[in-house]
Amino acid sequence: MVVQAAGIAMIDSYRGMRKVVFGGRGLCKTYGSVTALDDVDIDVYEREIVAVVGDNGAGKSTLVRVLSGLEYPDDGCVLCNGEEISFSGVKDANAAGVCTIFQNPAMAPAMDVADNVFMGRERMRGLFIDKKRMVEDTRGVLKQLGSPLSPTRMVRGLSEGERKTLTFAQALLEDPDVLILDEPTSSLSVIQTGEVLNQMLSMREAGKSLITVCHNLTDVFAISDRICVMRHGRVVATLNTRETTYEAVVGYMAGVPQRA
Repeated sequence: MVVQAAGIAMIDSYRGMRKVVFGGRGLCKTYGSVTALDDVDIDVYEREIVAVVGDNGAGKSTLVRVLSGLEYPDDGCVLCNGEEISFSGVKDANAAGVCTIFQNPAMAPAMDVADNVFMGRERMRGLFIDKKRMVEDTRGVLKQLGSPLSPTRMVRGLSEGERKTLTFAQALLEDPDVLILDEPTSSLSVIQTGEVLNQMLSMREAGKSLITVCHNLTDVFAISDRICVMRHGRVVATLNTRETTYEAVVGYMAGVPQRA
């Protein structure tokens, strides 16, 4: 059931049913005279996918930066398992079980998949890199994603979809509880998009919770459990995906709410 309160649509049926594992309360962020986040509340429950949508300038990217630890909010707080937490950076967030997959991550094309997955956190045996272990661990996480990608394949020859799979493997290596994905299907072909969406569903089935920023509503309706709609830095609606429509979501994005 969707209920309306103070102009914000919220999901009543989720309350009390599952544990909130991550989110934010009253998040605010300004850049000079521009208000990027204005009293934003967001939750992600265990084993669910929350899609964040909105037009350009809605505040989606700023929300990702704040939740991922790249930036501090001017006001409000980030919550992890009900506890207020302050990230000093992305590594700090990773240590707390929150991993972000950014839209254009850095990769080393002249290195193979395993080397890229373990870049900056290589497995060591004494003073030497344990490449065999890295290949085996990479193969295991790729299998978890349902990907046939070889750990020894060079990154320079990968498609955009395969590179996205590599970033998922990098993230899962940290065994996070929460993944934040910034436009995971951007610039992908139809087939590659389908593979990425299936991998996201696999991660949810494996017990992960996901927040994904996505501009493609077809993808949003295909995989999300709830949709968080942003407009001018505010969350104007949080909707149960199975109980709403494209028209309702677009209406909230445009500032013309419709019956959901």
